[in-house]
Amino acid sequence: MRIHWFGACLLLSGAVIGATTKQARAQWDVSGNASITTPLPLGQDRPDSGGFYFAGEFLFMHANRNIGNQVIAARGFRDSDGSITGTPGQYVGSRRYALSTEYFGRTTWTPGFRATAGYRFADGLSLSVSYAHLFDAKYTASAGPIPIDFLTGLQGEETLLFAPVFNFSPEFAGPANRFGTITNGVFAPIGSGGSPYGIWNGASNMSIAYTQRFDNYDITARIPVYETDYARTYALAGGRFAWIWERFGWNTITFDAFGNASQLDSAEYTNIVSQRMYGPFLGCGNEIYLGSSFALSADFTGSFLYSVVKERAKYIRADEQTQAKKGRMEYTIVPNAQGSLNLWWYPLPGVQIRAGYELMSFFNTIYMAEPVSFNFGAIDPAYNHRPVRIFHGFHVGISVNF
Repeated sequence: MRIHWFGACLLLSGAVIGATTKQARAQWDVSGNASITTPLPLGQDRPDSGGFYFAGEFLFMHANRNIGNQVIAARGFRDSDGSITGTPGQYVGSRRYALSTEYFGRTTWTPGFRATAGYRFADGLSLSVSYAHLFDAKYTASAGPIPIDFLTGLQGEETLLFAPVFNFSPEFAGPANRFGTITNGVFAPIGSGGSPYGIWNGASNMSIAYTQRFDNYDITARIPVYETDYARTYALAGGRFAWIWERFGWNTITFDAFGNASQLDSAEYTNIVSQRMYGPFLGCGNEIYLGSSFALSADFTGSFLYSVVKERAKYIRADEQTQAKKGRMEYTIVPNAQGSLNLWWYPLPGVQIRAGYELMSFFNTIYMAEPVSFNFGAIDPAYNHRPVRIFHGFHVGISVNF
């Protein structure tokens, strides 16, 4: 039984790739089908001598969104100096929610790829290196001047947005004369003209965005344990690097009464969590030949990863001339379990095609429980431990042996 399998198949990473040979096909293909010859330089004249193999796979996966529910903005504004209501700090408007992280909607499926290169030795041992990447999963939501019921308020207060940012510097004051009436092109402020004060107080538009990205590197040794004419069991061991990168962004822009705004009247808030996880893994797998050039395999690996977590949050004005930021590091242990179920097809000597389902689970990762810290002077968003973070989906790909 000399079939070259996707030797590096780290379970979940599914980098198991091997190259089938004429001799192996003759031994496994009990259907009586003749082995196909090809002029391509694939496979080995002596299958038991080993050789290099390479594989590429398309991934289509789904990840749970790891961000807490937090209200970002409400309808209305605060009368900063009391010149509108007679009471400094008095809220004007309905205070209805206008923007929240709940508005991101349903989660999405993300495409990606995996590339694997390895070498199979004559004794059946194989070593491989694989890299998997999922493209960005992006979610957005925004709030503008018109509420859902088009009720803008007696004086237009419902067209404005308020977020409770405080302790900010005068560089983030925003435009003056934004609340009042315009008659024949002449603006008549309601109050002093300086209220509301602050880019986030009486804003015109706010938008939020959440981006999630995933990368995985595996170095895998596939070690034969037991085999028969129609099945084989093997051990998997190696090292894993997994990287989960997430970014929350919040943009605010405030216009004056004439609809004008500059970069001085717009601010961006970002919160980035980058988790790099390192560690060894162990696992096992089993392959069963089904006949007619098809086989079925199942693999499982488990590991304890050391996670280095970088957390970076900041406020910055649109012209990038002034900002406030905060960063910190966390270190934690993240248990990891991965599994895959694969169907294999051997259409040509030295060629394998694989399709299957895989699941990756990470326990005790960090997530943004409250992505926004409204205290400009002491930025400290709330982070917490996520009990389970899951990536799951489908893969299909091809490997060749030279």
